[in-house]
Amino acid sequence: MTTNHFAVALSSYLETNSIRAKQLETLAGLPNATIAKLTAGQRPSVERLAEILQAIPSTESAKLLDAYLRDAVPQQWRDAVQIIITVAETALQSAPPEVKDTLTRTLERIAERARSDIDFAAWLLDTAALMQLTPEPATPALYTLPDAEPSAKVAEE
Repeated sequence: MTTNHFAVALSSYLETNSIRAKQLETLAGLPNATIAKLTAGQRPSVERLAEILQAIPSTESAKLLDAYLRDAVPQQWRDAVQIIITVAETALQSAPPEVKDTLTRTLERIAERARSDIDFAAWLLDTAALMQLTPEPATPALYTLPDAEPSAKVAEE
């Protein structure tokens, strides 16, 4: 008998994180008893899998995706197939807690200052535009180049 890797991984996720099936169903927007069926061995549709994966942390969703894909590999090919799932981390996700806390406090101070000082808010938006973080600056540029092609005029004598 073959192991249903997805059912085992899902059961393990629920148990390890002390999550009830009903809680995950609510988080993922799933019909009642869906998780019970999946932990009993029913294979989820791709759409149902996506709903579950979006409702849980990325490291855990990677484990479930790996299990789902391993179940899709025919038994005779399981030794020949290697599945590698990578989880992209942002720099902030991998930063130590004190860096996250400092960044959060800094952003809160910036937001507070921008709400109370219109000049600061305009400067902040202009700076973000220069860094291409926003589509356009809050204030018009001091100087823009004309759209016409440059031409050279030679003085006639």
